[in-house]
Amino acid sequence: MSPKATLLYRLTRDQSLRLKYDQAFQTPNYLERFLAIPAGRPINLSALERALQPLLGGVSLGFEAIPLRALGNEQLDVEKITSYELGYTAVLGSRALVSANYYYSKLKDFVSELLPGVNPAWRPYQPPAVLPVQVQQAILAALRQNLPPEVFRAMTNAPNGAPLFVYSYTNFGKVNTQGVELDLALYPRPDVELTLAYSYLDYTVKEGAPGASLLPNSPKHRVAASVSYHGASLDAAVKVRWVDAFLWSAGVFEGMVDAYTVADVALGYRFGGGLRVGAQVLNVLDDDHLETFGGDFGRRRALAYLGFAW
Repeated sequence: MSPKATLLYRLTRDQSLRLKYDQAFQTPNYLERFLAIPAGRPINLSALERALQPLLGGVSLGFEAIPLRALGNEQLDVEKITSYELGYTAVLGSRALVSANYYYSKLKDFVSELLPGVNPAWRPYQPPAVLPVQVQQAILAALRQNLPPEVFRAMTNAPNGAPLFVYSYTNFGKVNTQGVELDLALYPRPDVELTLAYSYLDYTVKEGAPGASLLPNSPKHRVAASVSYHGASLDAAVKVRWVDAFLWSAGVFEGMVDAYTVADVALGYRFGGGLRVGAQVLNVLDDDHLETFGGDFGRRRALAYLGFAW
């Protein structure tokens, strides 16, 4: 269920307060539930098996080529969010529109990246049951001593009992976020619009998981401004946005996205008879920047169009 409720109270004819509550969820995707692919080359622990041979009595551990797999988790729960929002809107005559919003959200049960030892369908590795308990414990101690902790946590048993390394997904984490959004629109003339917007984001990790990153992948501060003209035949706009530096984490891509400023321009003209031409240039100053770590560098892009309506 996703219940939602909004309460609107008018302070005056042109001013209002809004209180909003909602719950939402996001289901795990097909990949997170049913992934089944090799995660790397098989791991060879035959040297460790040879060192343990005096204890094994001829029993094979199958350590010569242990598969490494990335597998989905069919038992994943949905990600959940509960949000509260308080907003204020005011129309100041016919020349200005002001809005301010504060929101507070609680998020939990995120779906992790691929991690070792987190899927309950794949229990920690157990040596062959035909071996005495003392020998089994000695094997586990040798594995724990010689493998990196992450690799040891990934070690499990295939359905036939053979050793296997598995990385999978799990639900984890609780995060509280809060933020402010401020918007101002000015209309010095009926055909001219000036806008200014600012947003602030803060988050607190209340509960995490070893080896998993919990980042909003979004900047703490954003500022945007624009000037637009909408005439009888001519439309023109200049938009500028500044984004603060922030950390990004998604899969194997984790690093800093530096602060950047981008300017866009647009121009359009309407001829008689329904003919319209125009162009848009994004990142007109050709500022090289990343908007996601591991993504493409932003470069200048131009789009011209020709339209006809009747």
